[in-house]
Amino acid sequence: MENNIKLYGQAEYNYAVSREILGILVNKEIITEEQRQRIDDLNRKTIYDTYPSVEDSGMDTLCSGGTGNA
Repeated sequence: MENNIKLYGQAEYNYAVSREILGILVNKEIITEEQRQRIDDLNRKTIYDTYPSVEDSGMDTLCSGGTGNA
């Protein structure tokens, strides 16, 4: 049985985690700031192409101060 449940906001969560990890890697001088930026750009595209975001749910108006009423 296939699971079709969409966890809206998963993209935002995963992207935030990836940014935290990149910050740690830069602070420990494992990667450079330039490498961080290139990895971050790739992560952003890959994550938002792979996982559902709040914007995909149509709920982004609530997050930006809208009422959500149609």
